[in-house]
Amino acid sequence: MGKDLTEVRSPQRTLIPDAEDWEHYIGNTIEVTLKGFITVPDSDISDVLNELPNHIELTRKEAGCLVFNVTQDENDRSRFNVYEEFEDKQSFEQHQSRVRSSMWGKITKNVERNYVLEGA
Repeated sequence: MGKDLTEVRSPQRTLIPDAEDWEHYIGNTIEVTLKGFITVPDSDISDVLNELPNHIELTRKEAGCLVFNVTQDENDRSRFNVYEEFEDKQSFEQHQSRVRSSMWGKITKNVERNYVLEGA
């Protein structure tokens, strides 16, 4: 059975702009959603499972992270389902930048990524 690393939503921020700020608000808060999966080579699964809790914790603490879930598939141990929501394009891009230089980025250099990105 797949390892459940649980869904936890980051603290939500309720933004209700003043009427005069509404146009600025609309133009700068397009939510970014990434969904899909990664396929991890058998030789890397142990390292991925060991580092994944740290990666999840660091990501959920990032400014702009609304939802971040990565779960190992119950039927295919090499598949990890991914679902992310960020407040806007800037926070998503900052996340991507951090990941590239992180331990997670090094450990997952050989994974195959299959994502659909919306709002970026």
